[in-house]
Amino acid sequence: MMPPPIHLADCVVPDDPWLDEEPFHGIVKCSCSGTRFNLLYVGQLRINGDRAVVTQVQNDGAWYYVIRASCPKCGKRHVLYDKDYHGWNGFVAYDVEQRRRPRPADAEFRCLKCNGDMHRIRLHILSEGRADFIDQSMGNENSQFEEGDWPNAFGSISFDIICVGCDLQTSDWAGDESM
Repeated sequence: MMPPPIHLADCVVPDDPWLDEEPFHGIVKCSCSGTRFNLLYVGQLRINGDRAVVTQVQNDGAWYYVIRASCPKCGKRHVLYDKDYHGWNGFVAYDVEQRRRPRPADAEFRCLKCNGDMHRIRLHILSEGRADFIDQSMGNENSQFEEGDWPNAFGSISFDIICVGCDLQTSDWAGDESM
């Protein structure tokens, strides 16, 4: 399994401890050992029956997509994904002006079945791999990247959630192709 991107290194536990270039699968776990989180997002919540999906949202002429997890045990807020900072488009091919824009306020997600605010989170990250990263982003002597940066330039990320109150499971609650 690939190493986690640097911004997630202190808040994810991989399913498989062996490092290679296979997709990353794991759970979100706070450094305080908490595994239950309030889910926060900057995006558009789309609801279809008992299924909720968070997608990008346009605000003041710009597109945003941010997923955060707030640990009630210690109060720490983990930025799990911000399209302007993470993945290929946020890490390698980022837009400086978009990064300078203030992020809209977070919305809190609540379970559609029981209205609970506590969830467990699984995440899945796919990458084109080390060789592709080296070829595409380190092809000249002016490159600002190092070979070990490849996990930060992942191609897609997705989040599955399970409500702590009623066990409602939602696959692909949020996710983005970041290339």
